[in-house]
Amino acid sequence: MHMSTRHNSSTDSHLSTQTDRSRFLDKHAFNVLYDQYAPAIYGVLLGWVRQESLAQVILQQTFQAYANEFNGQELKARPFICLLKIATKEHANYVENKHTLIEIKLKEYSSSNYATSIG
Repeated sequence: MHMSTRHNSSTDSHLSTQTDRSRFLDKHAFNVLYDQYAPAIYGVLLGWVRQESLAQVILQQTFQAYANEFNGQELKARPFICLLKIATKEHANYVENKHTLIEIKLKEYSSSNYATSIG
């Protein structure tokens, strides 16, 4: 049996419209979620890092990770709990990276200081 490979342009435009509508609804849902939970998550982060700009960066990373991880998937927990877990991970990543940077700077300083004292 021969199947036609011709595309129906009205069907294609309908699918395109459905995709656009889905993206709009997803974006709208994300904005509602952000408006509802961002202030609370930001408050937690600010308590942890004590710097507004850093708390804002980690907040953005948290919501980006949430969007990437749960895009269109059903959640196993409430959104706030998911966001708080992600914020905790993002904060831990920051602390780990910060300590790694400090260790590198200390090693560089010790090496250069040692070389100066020998030379």
